[in-house]
Amino acid sequence: MKHIKKVKLSAFLDNEVSPEERTRIVEHLKICTFCQREVEEQREVSDFLGFVEDVEVSPYFFVRLKQRIAREKSRLVIHLPFIKWARRYHLERVSIPVQIAVFLFFSCLVGNYLGKRIYTARMEITSGVSEEFTNVFNMKFFDNNLEGSLSSAYDDLLIGEENE
Repeated sequence: MKHIKKVKLSAFLDNEVSPEERTRIVEHLKICTFCQREVEEQREVSDFLGFVEDVEVSPYFFVRLKQRIAREKSRLVIHLPFIKWARRYHLERVSIPVQIAVFLFFSCLVGNYLGKRIYTARMEITSGVSEEFTNVFNMKFFDNNLEGSLSSAYDDLLIGEENE
């Protein structure tokens, strides 16, 4: 058996249903104890609310309410799943330092990568400039040092220092 929804039963109690629906609900209530209990509970609530005095609200109440709702919604614009998870498990004190550590780690990785790229590019430029300098000033004759010359002795000293 299919039960009647609470909204329909509330509309039935407030006489807000059509005559056809009213007869259908009355027939259903004759055989369904669950819906009968639901109608009785709603009647009790309605009777109780009848004793409560009507409260006069300020004319600006709804305007202020809408503003407050808009402010609350604007605070919830950023949805970070990690933050929600951390709040759920009360890890607010841990989440920010962990995020900072992760940020610093990735910053170091990116800095290392960029540093290597800049260094190799600069070395390529420097070697290209020294090669052009040698070509422009015809300084290739220093490469063929005569045995016993001052430049060959200097080269021997440099090679000896590198081997040590």
